[in-house]
Amino acid sequence: MRFMDGYRTLARLGLVAGLVAVELYLARDLAMNGGVVGYTQTRSYAIAPAQRRAVVRSLAVRLGAPVSAGQLIAELDTTELDRELEAATAERTRAIAAIAAEVANARRTSAVAATQIASTSERANAEVATAIAHARTAAAELAAVETELAEQKELVRKRLADAGVLNALELRRAALAKQVDTAEHVIAVLRGNATSAARRTADLPDGGIAATLAPLEAALRAVELRIDQLTRERAALRLVAPTDGVIDALPLRVGDLAGPDLPVATLVASDALRVVACVPELRANAVAVDVEAELTAVADRTHATGRVESVTSEIAPLPARCQPPGARTPALGRLAVVVLDAPLGGLPGQTQLVRFRARRAPVASAPRSPAPAAPSTSPARMRVPGALLARTRFEPSGLVWVPQLARYVIVSDDTGLPDRDDHAPWLFTMTADGTVDPEPLVVAGVAQLNDVESIALAADGALWLLSSQTPSRKGKRPASRQQLVRVVFDGKLARADGVVELADLLDTLPLAERRALGVEDTRALDLEGMAARGGALYFGLKAPVDGGGRAQIWKVAEPHRLLARDLAGARVTPWAKVALSVDADGRAVPGGIADLLFLDDRTLAIAATASGLDPRAQDGALYVARAARAGGGGDLAAARVQTFAGLKPEGLALAPDHDGLAIAFDRGAEPAMWLELPLAQVLAHAP
Repeated sequence: MRFMDGYRTLARLGLVAGLVAVELYLARDLAMNGGVVGYTQTRSYAIAPAQRRAVVRSLAVRLGAPVSAGQLIAELDTTELDRELEAATAERTRAIAAIAAEVANARRTSAVAATQIASTSERANAEVATAIAHARTAAAELAAVETELAEQKELVRKRLADAGVLNALELRRAALAKQVDTAEHVIAVLRGNATSAARRTADLPDGGIAATLAPLEAALRAVELRIDQLTRERAALRLVAPTDGVIDALPLRVGDLAGPDLPVATLVASDALRVVACVPELRANAVAVDVEAELTAVADRTHATGRVESVTSEIAPLPARCQPPGARTPALGRLAVVVLDAPLGGLPGQTQLVRFRARRAPVASAPRSPAPAAPSTSPARMRVPGALLARTRFEPSGLVWVPQLARYVIVSDDTGLPDRDDHAPWLFTMTADGTVDPEPLVVAGVAQLNDVESIALAADGALWLLSSQTPSRKGKRPASRQQLVRVVFDGKLARADGVVELADLLDTLPLAERRALGVEDTRALDLEGMAARGGALYFGLKAPVDGGGRAQIWKVAEPHRLLARDLAGARVTPWAKVALSVDADGRAVPGGIADLLFLDDRTLAIAATASGLDPRAQDGALYVARAARAGGGGDLAAARVQTFAGLKPEGLALAPDHDGLAIAFDRGAEPAMWLELPLAQVLAHAP
């Protein structure tokens, strides 16, 4: 025990001696070289839930551990939110069911009314026909009577017939003439009745249903907003690092209660481009904005250069770490912030020796630190009418802006309802602000659209639709799950003018050629990404990844040859590979391509989700990847743009004005969401 106490005493003395030596060294160095003490600028972040309190369920970091932006710090208990979400989701289901029931009731009422109106219309038309027939009969009879009357008049004139006959014929003619005159009015009235009945039939489909559905739609929107709010609150209970830094404090433990005022951790981040220099009062006027500076890190003697970005405007006590050792009165001075020419390594707050030189000229060429990227807006809910949800599943898996329609066209994993019109050949349209149209866009010429995962717009205005090629959960792979479909427009009507079952076609390739494409068995194939460029199609594989965990991209040079089942003529070849990673069930796993989009000849945006897995939870990601040469392939360099906690980004499209990137998220039965990011923000991450 005495030995250990002595050892601790010696250690303390050694530490004190070391600190004194450092201080003496700094004082000597500064005196000889005219430098000042500085330190890497730091910022502290309290890692805490933003809105509600919750119990700490797990901690993913240790005190003093370095962390990266987006890295998991802690997870809080979500039991209460899960119950609220379950109740809100059930309420949403009831709201949709109420809309469906009202629509069905309106259709039944309309059908009864249509039958009644049709019967009335038929009777009216029959009465018109009868009146016309009677009028024609009376007119014919009138003509005969007039002929007979003329003949009788001639006979009476010759005294060959009795004049009494003429009187009877005159009476008969008068009666028929009146009947003919009346018939024209009767026919006009009956025709008006028939026209009115036809007009009521034409006006029948509205039937006031919009007014009836309005309060139900409002109730649905309210509950969906509630679900969105609860979802955001739940995501906020997964605490991540806002930036790179070091865990400086962990005041809570598993089981403790965390809240906005009870942070789980404190993170200290260093600004690798800025150093705070403590300028003593005697030299306060010698330092100004744009003066050059040389820096030396005390810890490892590394060097850097920069310029003074700003200087405090008054003389004030310097920070404690800049005070001379043993001083009885605080040293005064100004603080100068030095922005570096290149990022400086080391720990947050690391001590630097700063020497000032001359003003840098010209000032305009002085390096500026990059402005921090504006925080991305959170995904927003697509505004989907309840009347549409009442008749179809809506699970966006891809989208593209179609100028001809002035709409985004969206593909869905599933369409229709299983007991009615499962896998109906429907696409969906959405305005630029996220409002989905109430009627689906019907694709003529194809019986079903099943598990469509991607959509691309060709230069000629045609749409390409791609199914996943995967077996269903029952292990079956019907032809409808293997389709590559080309869709053309006649005005605003969509028609499929070419369909091919891709997986079956690939199965005809020799094994060596399938191996060259990176997929020996097509039942392991999962195609979820597709892009069009220069007349070619590019398929992004979600699975399989290659032996190194890299996602694969194929190029189809002549896609129209695929529709003719001519694989050789289509020239399907491996084009590129790219390393992607996402978090699934709390661990990093290889990412597959959920969608891809060319931003220029060598730059792609890629949506990534877990490859070959069906995790309980995953954080999808957006990457920007770049080829070494224009139009090239090979290994793409990729950088992560953004992580989406608990969400799967599955569709990418350029915004209508081409200055934004639209992202669609597949949330299954939950309300569909989307996000538009500034394209400049995406390209800023390009490697």
